[in-house]
Amino acid sequence: MPVHAKTRRTPRPTRYKIHVISDGTGSLADHLVNAVLTQFPGLHTELVYHVFQAHEEEVVATLDALPARGKLLVLHALVSPAAKARVRAFCQRRSIPCHDLTVSLVEFLQEATGARPVHEVRRLHRASPAYFRRIAALEFTAQHDDGRRVETLHQAEIVIVGLSRVSKSPTSYYLGFMGYHVANVAIAPETGFPDELRKLRKRAVALTMRPRHLYEIRKERFEAFDRRIAEEQADRLPYTSLRAVIQEVVWAEKECRALGLPIVDTTAKTVETTAAEVLESLDLPRRDLMYHPDA
Repeated sequence: MPVHAKTRRTPRPTRYKIHVISDGTGSLADHLVNAVLTQFPGLHTELVYHVFQAHEEEVVATLDALPARGKLLVLHALVSPAAKARVRAFCQRRSIPCHDLTVSLVEFLQEATGARPVHEVRRLHRASPAYFRRIAALEFTAQHDDGRRVETLHQAEIVIVGLSRVSKSPTSYYLGFMGYHVANVAIAPETGFPDELRKLRKRAVALTMRPRHLYEIRKERFEAFDRRIAEEQADRLPYTSLRAVIQEVVWAEKECRALGLPIVDTTAKTVETTAAEVLESLDLPRRDLMYHPDA
């Protein structure tokens, strides 16, 4: 009777639960941590955020609630030296690896400039002039979404042009959040370009996408809208016909080049990447208004 070798079970990968403690919204910590984690594709992690930990007792309560078992890591972005010390002491007692996400930059600025940090949490959340400029930019962007208010298109700092579903609105709102007055205009072979757009070519950027990718996005959206109609008519509708989508993309890119518009391909890109390429194509600076309360 043949002897069969035992099937070896693949060991389950170690999963680390990373607790991120912040005395603000956690946005900056989130961007930093996720950016760094992209460099560790084999590392299995779960991020848990504890935000608005502005008081030491809140930090203590969060630490006390951490699980006693499992692979834990603690990252913190805290302004208060006392809160930092609390986290450091707790993690040392529990043998939990921890890292201060802010200390390196704070120490660098202090040593390089001679300035001393004030350690005031309230300064993170002030409604400064920069904040109100950002809100005004977002309002403008919302009012000029998808070709609305074309008569005031000339007031936009950035005009985004493109076919349906190439990520015009998400990119516009992201740039609006950065403080730019943005308008986006949909184009199609049937409607062409609005006359106002031709006068704003130096402020305009065209977004495009590979036809197959655009086709899949449109088809998915159409099916979600009405599955029954989609099943019966999708292949006959230009919006979700691959051949029609290819023709649209070829037409749009040709027309945009004729107008002299820079073209940004959004295929499989994050909105952050697309926004950065839009700014680069127009030679505009990045505005991080949310991180500069006195700007």
